[in-house]
Amino acid sequence: MNAEQLTLLIDELKKHIVSLLHNTDHLKDSDVQKTLLTINKIFDELGLTVQEVLPVELAKSFFIAIDEATEDLQEQGIRLNGRAIVDGVVQADFKTQANVEALSNIVTDTLLDMQAAIRTAKENFNDTYMQTLEAVRSDISKGMLDGNNREAIIKRVSETFLQDGFTSFKTVDGKQLPLDFYSRTVVRTKMRTATNHGHLTRYEEAGVNLVTITGREPTCGACARYRNHVFSIDGEDKRFPHINVYELFPLHPNCECRIRPFVIEYKSQSEINEAVVKAKSFNPDIDPRAQKQKDAYKQDQDKKRIARQEDKHYIKMKAILGDKAPKNIGAYRNIKRNNPSKFEALRQQMKGIVKDENSKTG
Repeated sequence: MNAEQLTLLIDELKKHIVSLLHNTDHLKDSDVQKTLLTINKIFDELGLTVQEVLPVELAKSFFIAIDEATEDLQEQGIRLNGRAIVDGVVQADFKTQANVEALSNIVTDTLLDMQAAIRTAKENFNDTYMQTLEAVRSDISKGMLDGNNREAIIKRVSETFLQDGFTSFKTVDGKQLPLDFYSRTVVRTKMRTATNHGHLTRYEEAGVNLVTITGREPTCGACARYRNHVFSIDGEDKRFPHINVYELFPLHPNCECRIRPFVIEYKSQSEINEAVVKAKSFNPDIDPRAQKQKDAYKQDQDKKRIARQEDKHYIKMKAILGDKAPKNIGAYRNIKRNNPSKFEALRQQMKGIVKDENSKTG
């Protein structure tokens, strides 16, 4: 299993829990206990999987980056001997104390973040589930909910779980981040950190202390401020701004900025002059993008936002329709895009079930 497969596994975990809740008799103590044990075991097994997968994947990113950096340096005129990875194995010459310590720090930070997130999600699930069951049973005793209306009970439990029972992290502004979203963000960000540090380690080994920041376009306002500028790693070359490249990048979760060497010894005078002039315009407080670039980035983000909304809607549809829902998110998107009448029928089925359950519980 690789890092991408791990994040997909966590994505599927939420759907699996919804399925388990859908097939549980929430008024039967033995069923409740069985479901609790099963779901808690899933969280525990996920924690073990994270411990097995991420250290290996982070190491791959780090040492692959060293070899990428070697190629980048060679393209600019610096010849280096050896490769960090040969036939999938890290070579002994590259298992230096500095490399091992740098990688160990990234691995430790990542595992601490992920284990805390899984632990929090597990605790939130248990608390939310038991509180919801208490509320359901209280409503039944008060005559506010029909104890024989299994679908209404399942709907209450499933929707509460989707809203509150999978949260793993609370942001400074109070947002509750679900485990699937948070873990995907952590993994991608830490993999990028490992890649960045691998590149920087190799550059400094080669005596290169100037780097330039590149990345895909369109980009956000934060990353745009650093793109295509040359920076000094150690601050010795005063012609270029000094930043703590190790600590600054990634600039934000899912940052795609890449760090490339600027080997000044092999640059023409015109290239150096151009870089020096551009360096004078560097301002980390001003977004340098033109309106056209901002619009392109917004369109890109809108597409990603729609995809996330579709993920959420599919999970909700699965919770309400059960086996009548599309088998997976791919089938859901195919129906939505290519069979609008069928998609509308599914939406109406959802509304009908919700309306029927509300009339029975009102």
